[in-house]
Amino acid sequence: MAMISLLIVDDEDELLSIARHFIGRSGEIELTTSTSPPGALEMHRTHPFDAIVYDLKMPEMDGIEFLKKLRDGGDTTPFIVLTGKGGEQVAAEALNSGADFYLAKGGDPEALFAELERMVRLSVRNHRTEQALRESEQRYRTIFEITGSATVILDSEGIILLANAEAGPIFGYTPGEMEGKIHWSTFIPPDEMPRVSEFWRLLYEDPSSASQRFEVRLIDRLGRNRYGIISAKLIPGTRNCVISITDITEQKRADEKLRMSENLYRTIFRTTGTATAILDGDGTIILANGEVEPLFGFPPQELEGRISWSAFIPPDELPRLSEYFRLLHEDPVSSIQHYEARLVDRWGATKHGIFSVALIPGSRNSVISIMDITELKRTEDALRESEEKYRTLVERANDGIVVIQDGFIRFCNSRAAEMLGGVPDDIIGTQFTGYVQENEQERVLEIHRRRIEGRAAPQIYDTFLRRKDGSSLTAGINAGIINYRGSPATLIFIRDITERKKGEEALLTAHKKLNLLSSITRHDIRNQLMVILGYTELLRQEARPDQARRIITSVEDAARTIQHQIEFTKEYQEVGIHAPVWQDLREVIVRAGGRFRMEGVKLQIELDGIELFADPLLERAFYNLIDNALRHGETLTKIRFLTSESPTGLIITCEDDGAGIPPEDRERIFSPDFSRTAGYGLFLVREILGITGISIHEQGASGGGANFRISAPPGIYRFHR
Repeated sequence: MAMISLLIVDDEDELLSIARHFIGRSGEIELTTSTSPPGALEMHRTHPFDAIVYDLKMPEMDGIEFLKKLRDGGDTTPFIVLTGKGGEQVAAEALNSGADFYLAKGGDPEALFAELERMVRLSVRNHRTEQALRESEQRYRTIFEITGSATVILDSEGIILLANAEAGPIFGYTPGEMEGKIHWSTFIPPDEMPRVSEFWRLLYEDPSSASQRFEVRLIDRLGRNRYGIISAKLIPGTRNCVISITDITEQKRADEKLRMSENLYRTIFRTTGTATAILDGDGTIILANGEVEPLFGFPPQELEGRISWSAFIPPDELPRLSEYFRLLHEDPVSSIQHYEARLVDRWGATKHGIFSVALIPGSRNSVISIMDITELKRTEDALRESEEKYRTLVERANDGIVVIQDGFIRFCNSRAAEMLGGVPDDIIGTQFTGYVQENEQERVLEIHRRRIEGRAAPQIYDTFLRRKDGSSLTAGINAGIINYRGSPATLIFIRDITERKKGEEALLTAHKKLNLLSSITRHDIRNQLMVILGYTELLRQEARPDQARRIITSVEDAARTIQHQIEFTKEYQEVGIHAPVWQDLREVIVRAGGRFRMEGVKLQIELDGIELFADPLLERAFYNLIDNALRHGETLTKIRFLTSESPTGLIITCEDDGAGIPPEDRERIFSPDFSRTAGYGLFLVREILGITGISIHEQGASGGGANFRISAPPGIYRFHR
């Protein structure tokens, strides 16, 4: 059969992709696909296809409308309606509109497209045959309408003397072209000539004999084979004879077509690739193809006429399958039945198959096709087991696991939900950036964009997340690209590293303290000891009492300095030792101020209802601020504490009306070097506040009083009633 050009029109790209995989593997079908009905019409107009397969439901033009456009225009191209919806009424409408076949989507793709390819081949073959038949019928219509056969009169030499109109189409000449010009033998092939000559001799030897009749092959003017049944008789009293030819060419072609069709179906049955058998009314296998052997364990010859299909059905499956067969036989015109069932081969091994069963029209026999899905079932079981292991691993992981797609959390495990302050159902569907602290969002988004775009981006990094209740945690992020439900997504592992970060910060603080304490021990105390030793030597040499008293006073001052330094180291080592806690700011300042005799200095606390998350030594920090004002304020009459809120957090102001601090000393007063001479109070203040990220700076005007600005970031302070 010549190559078939096939057009499939469907708006589902995946179905067209599968069609391209299954159809045309034999090399006999050239497949073209389209998702646009107008485009398909134009393609068919400019380059007609041998067959068209069209989806019934299309957005621009449904299958019935498309088919009517073709048929109304006189186009008889074979047309097959393919759809996933519709029943017998839709099928009848399609067929009544001129469709050749109607095929419902669903089931096994290989079986579906094998059936579709069979329909295409059959409809094209029929169409081509019908075209040939129509052409032949047009050539010979006049003969059949008048006499039903071609009739000519021959002279004794075999020259055509007279021909009726019906003779023209069978021989390829008009009567005028044949009469008196063409010999009868012109239309006899060489291999037929001996038999025809013998017939001719017998006819002339016995003129009174009955009309001779026989079948013969002819050749027309164009050299084509024709087949006819010839009846001949001499015209009494002459040497002429009358020959009537009944054209049986189409019958011959139909017989050949039937023979080829039987061979085709026999070949399809044997090579379908699916175990197929024909059952009689009792279920006995009367014919089977070679694919049954791997499934049942028997070659076809051991099955045919001997074994019932039920021999391979487990007892618990048999009632269900028997009911299918009963319903099928009760309704002979019902559609093909499809179902899945277990099988048992000759060795007792369990297998799985998808059954397709249909009655053979006009008989009680049925065709059963079984697709072996045993390996598929095993794969599904293995996949299910793998998914269960994966689900267990994900749900029991110590790290939070989330999948982010288009900026939204599409999956999260219980640990991730716990970290973010909810349950998975609350978290899934929300934006991931909503859980990232505002000052970190742009950095995290940029890393995510770079990763999605395939650019260099860190796989592992740290950031700060915000829980649903507003509290924060430090998180270690490990991210990578995956394919999730058919689209790119980011898989993120989240580890709570808050404690680790605290440990790192504590270690850094410890190192810092050790370095400072070491500096004090080595430098300051050593210097003071040298002072004491020097004064002691002078005292040993001094005989004057008044001078000795002055030296003793200097020794006492150096000793007190050493004592002050030792007390500082004891106090400093307590900073950061205990976990920060929420503390009422007003109460802390009241307690700190209560430890002083103010002696004419007024302490104003203009704040209320505020708590700070700070080191337990917070009271000591405010004590040192008040102490610093009392020591160095000179003209001091009041110390005032007040608060305000800004976009960056809470501002706590400590101001006084004392002597103030020179601009060049505003930052130096917080350093350990400056504190050696002025005391370590302000250095301790900055250290205590810095434990929880609170900063302090001096910004007063020289001579206009000191003004300390304490800044607490969001999350470190809260309001209460």
